[in-house]
Amino acid sequence: MDQASLARRIEGSLIDGTLAIIDILNRLDPAVKRAARTIGGGVAIAGGPGSPLSFVVGLGLHRPFTEEDMDAIETFDETYDAGLTIRTTPFSQDRVERLASERGYRLEERIAVWYLSLTDWRSAWDRPDERVRPAGTDEEAMWAMVVEQGFRNRTDRLPDADLLLSRAFFRMAGGVPVIAEVEGQPAGGGMLAVSGQESALFAGSVHPAFRGRRLQPALIDWRLRLAQKQGCRWATVETVPDSISARNVEQSGFRLVYHVALWRKPSSSDSRK
Repeated sequence: MDQASLARRIEGSLIDGTLAIIDILNRLDPAVKRAARTIGGGVAIAGGPGSPLSFVVGLGLHRPFTEEDMDAIETFDETYDAGLTIRTTPFSQDRVERLASERGYRLEERIAVWYLSLTDWRSAWDRPDERVRPAGTDEEAMWAMVVEQGFRNRTDRLPDADLLLSRAFFRMAGGVPVIAEVEGQPAGGGMLAVSGQESALFAGSVHPAFRGRRLQPALIDWRLRLAQKQGCRWATVETVPDSISARNVEQSGFRLVYHVALWRKPSSSDSRK
């Protein structure tokens, strides 16, 4: 499979997974206005105020991108007050980024997208780490707490509102929430999503008090073993470029396939010039 075709599959899987999470969030918290709309060959998603799920993905991968598409994105953004991020890949048409730039969007971040063929993958670990296990159905709150504490670099107890997204992850159909424990204490967690022969690792984090114990590599390895056992042919994961997470996934066998660019329009309160 060439890289452009692979990107279309990966970005398409992201759309499917995000739409599933939006549906769960709507049941968990129906008071928030969320929506999704097909635009420009991709999908615009409004996940609610301040949500990391408010983005546009898939633009320029399947058909030409137009001024009218850009108009539709901005109308959707204004309707839902979403603060949309536009996600582009090296295989998106240059016109997407040019039109976004002309409308005031700025490149804010790049994300590394990694791929691993599981058909011939062999773990570098002798056995699965005994500190890692699947989370029980009654451990949703505990799992969400430790995952969010890891992402937010917090050790105090977080309010329920901060756990909403991770609780939605926990409830994904085809998802396996995984937890790491140290001396009986929750120390980290992550998700494995399986769809047919495809799998994705995400929401992986380690509690600040338990870092430096190789828990993240253990969580990665455990999920890859499970994906392979369930018949998945490949796995994907995203990281911040040149980060500890990037190093850990590369050492686990993943190869970098492309970077996505995240474009965002500064709010009126943004002081950057």
